[in-house]
Amino acid sequence: MSHADGTISTLSNERARRLRSLDAFRGLTIAAMLIVNNPGTWEHVYPPLRHEPWHGCTPTDLIFPFFLFIVGVAIAFSHRLDARSVAFLKIGKRAATLILIGLAMNLLTVLLRGDTTLAAWRLPGVLQRIGVCYGVVAFAQVLGHSNQQRLGRWPLAFVFEVSTVLGVLIAYAWMLRSVAAPGSGADPLSMEGNIVAYVDRLILGAGHMYRSGLHDPEGLLSTLPAICTTFIGVWVGRWLRAGQLGLRSAVVAALMGGVLVACGLAWNVLPVLKVPLNKELWTSSYVLFTAGWAIIGLSICMMAWDVWGCAGGWKRTRFLLRSVMVVAEVMGRNAMVAFVGSGVLARLLGAIRVGTPGTDGKAETLGQWLFTRVFARPEQPELGSLLYALAMLGVWCAVLLVLERKRWYWKV
Repeated sequence: MSHADGTISTLSNERARRLRSLDAFRGLTIAAMLIVNNPGTWEHVYPPLRHEPWHGCTPTDLIFPFFLFIVGVAIAFSHRLDARSVAFLKIGKRAATLILIGLAMNLLTVLLRGDTTLAAWRLPGVLQRIGVCYGVVAFAQVLGHSNQQRLGRWPLAFVFEVSTVLGVLIAYAWMLRSVAAPGSGADPLSMEGNIVAYVDRLILGAGHMYRSGLHDPEGLLSTLPAICTTFIGVWVGRWLRAGQLGLRSAVVAALMGGVLVACGLAWNVLPVLKVPLNKELWTSSYVLFTAGWAIIGLSICMMAWDVWGCAGGWKRTRFLLRSVMVVAEVMGRNAMVAFVGSGVLARLLGAIRVGTPGTDGKAETLGQWLFTRVFARPEQPELGSLLYALAMLGVWCAVLLVLERKRWYWKV
């Protein structure tokens, strides 16, 4: 069995069962993504379910780094003793497939708007970044044979990886602080003046970027620190694979996560090379802060699934909690279906028009029609918007449960 994020269950059945917490963590992250990506109306969303417009970090801003961290952990657990050329071919195919699916989803958005010129076809995207990060990090593991070594032996390749990642984060922080977009005259850390957006406009062209070409959150330069997030996931996965997934490992992981969160916050206020938490730029402080929370999240899942669950704790839980735990695993095992399927469905609901045209000459979209007639709460608009999102989550939970019963998984 394989997963779209690069997980390959080549381990024994006994060892594969020990990855339940990773599946669960992936499933919970997918569930969070479905909620924040599918509000009934973007005009009324609870603040924690919104992205921070620029500097800062909300719970929603943790979701994408969690995905990349999970990809890294999965790479560490998916080591295969293939010949280098075979491994490169498999990694390249998987990375290219993710990128092409992301491009196809963006193309669908353009076509549903009726634009056949493709002048507004956005090239970057979430799956594109995941594909690049996965490819770079997985290639690095094959080249360095890093995941054949135990972390306790301090292999040279591991020291090189850590030094490289720290060097990239420091250099990236310096660049963001010191290099502004030519001719902007603005703060280099502002949306208008940052060099990251300037490079994207120069290479990709404004028409192929997000937000009318001003800035793209999945741009080119900001993918470098995103790769660092994936490397941190690899290190944690390698450490877990070398030891026992018990209570002690979960507690130690939580402490390591806390240290990284503190380091991210400290970098946020450093007098030298200070860079704020910023998802759009994927700043160095944001890398450490979000990776720390990802480790804490995984450690909690380890306690719930690998420690308490394997000890029979599930049998003593209430039905609702036990159901949530089961569904989380199911969603994690088929995350690609939920990711792509929900994205396509959301685009269709926003494109299909129903009813009679209004004063603007356009009829309601099918998504608007469903929201206003079933979920809208005029006295509590944010609640109605959340209920719609939860309904979308329920739809995909049901779909994935059916696929689980049929043992059907989307392999990339």
